[in-house]
Amino acid sequence: MDSRQRRTVVAVVVLVGGLACLIAVMLGRGIHLYMGVDELIASGDQYVNREMRLAGFVAEPPAMQADGSARFAVEARGATVPVAFTGSLPANLEPGREVLLDGRLGADGVFRAHTLLTQCSSRYRRRIDAPAAPADGSSPRSETD
Repeated sequence: MDSRQRRTVVAVVVLVGGLACLIAVMLGRGIHLYMGVDELIASGDQYVNREMRLAGFVAEPPAMQADGSARFAVEARGATVPVAFTGSLPANLEPGREVLLDGRLGADGVFRAHTLLTQCSSRYRRRIDAPAAPADGSSPRSETD
């Protein structure tokens, strides 16, 4: 193998190795565990200090702390986890609201969230004054039709 072929092989190996490292780093950052509150409680301390997305329902209104964080609890299927969240609270954060939290479970059992997403229920329910769809699947008719 002459020096030109050797340089080409080395360049290809370095390029492929660099690309593989880049892909591994990007995939490592993007992989999150996703579980419900009940699954997290059932797992014991298996997921302590692991980045994850937690799904549940707000169990109690948030209480603001002196350090600027908010404390509240989320629940699902009879299991409850206390949450500490630092950031801007959405206006619709109220008991019963479905939430997704990104963060880590601490050894003390408190889920420390850095991202909080709430479901906007008004986008998913029928307006109260809108006519209901007939059972046969046809379009609703108004009284003036």
